Amino acid sequence: LGPYLDRPLAQLSGGFQRRVSLAAALLAEPEVLLLDEPTVGLDPLAAREVRGYLRDVLGGRTVLLCTHNLAEAEDLCQNVVIIRKGEVLLHENIESLRHRFPVRVHLEARQGGQALAAGLQDLGLKAEVENGGCWLTMSPRQYQSADAGTVPNPQAEIPGLLRRLLGAGLDIYECRVAEASLEDLFVEIVEGGAR
Repeated sequence: LGPYLDRPLAQLSGGFQRRVSLAAALLAEPEVLLLDEPTVGLDPLAAREVRGYLRDVLGGRTVLLCTHNLAEAEDLCQNVVIIRKGEVLLHENIESLRHRFPVRVHLEARQGGQALAAGLQDLGLKAEVENGGCWLTMSPRQYQSADAGTVPNPQAEIPGLLRRLLGAGLDIYECRVAEASLEDLFVEIVEGGAR
């Protein structure tokens, strides 16, 4: 903001007005900070810059970030409160929230998606064929973890699954765990009701 110190706020662009508001809020070094859509109206580069700055200054403070930008919330926050029609549907740590929902794993084999789906079916697993590969959904109810209750645990389960598929003659060349984004979780909660 240095080059703009002599300009009245009304003469600054919307993005710079947002930055001035944020700077004014942080100037007093508050212990509690309320941020309402801090990057709305900013171009992608300015929004990235503001998020980086926020990451640097949020430590050690209690911050309530109100936003519809779930990628931004996921980037900046540890906990989430989901409100719909004035009712709190959920208040939880984002990581623990992820553990309550299925994990999707994408697999590809040289033999193609249909052969891979058949191999998975032979192991008692159902997969969706898509673009030559398969998506396997690991339900939280399938796997037990002593430290976190019932959670999908791809790191523990996938190596054994891959060994069995390779042993069955399938040439697996890709295995990728697709962790649910906060947007995915939000949609699941709002459409399915709080769990």
